[in-house]
Amino acid sequence: MRRTMRMKLLTAILLACAAPAFPLLAQAATSNSAYATLGYTGATLGNAHPSAWSIRAGYYFAPQLAGMIQVLNRGNGDGGLVIDSGVGAFVRGEAPIGRRFRVYVLAGYAYTDLIGPLGKKITISNLTYGAGAELDLGSRASLDLDYLSYNNNSKVNGINAGVKFSF
Repeated sequence: MRRTMRMKLLTAILLACAAPAFPLLAQAATSNSAYATLGYTGATLGNAHPSAWSIRAGYYFAPQLAGMIQVLNRGNGDGGLVIDSGVGAFVRGEAPIGRRFRVYVLAGYAYTDLIGPLGKKITISNLTYGAGAELDLGSRASLDLDYLSYNNNSKVNGINAGVKFSF
């Protein structure tokens, strides 16, 4: 439990220290610089398939480069695993393909607590990377779909789908 709290505190401190740099880099930011995504995450770890609701928040500090955090809320699971909580910090680089469609890559660090059989807590934290696509629904809303590899050692993979709102 102490390790969980220390990792969450460390992540919050790192994000708080990095936040003041974002406005300094915002000279070339787009007019819709901040965004929030409400979504759903489904993961695979062996035969288990836990899932959870997710909230992402990000800020474009260059036209096609953003910093993003992700928070997972307690979810459901089968195969004996349930996502208890999760947090991640990522850099997102994207490239437009036409006027309404973009592809992107994500790289960062994620920390996730799972609850296993008999209530045993399992913690997974590691570098995380992936790729996705985004389709505009209008000037301030879009659909996101991405694949992330959360941990190479234990082969945790996830699919994230959500609706993104730009501000």
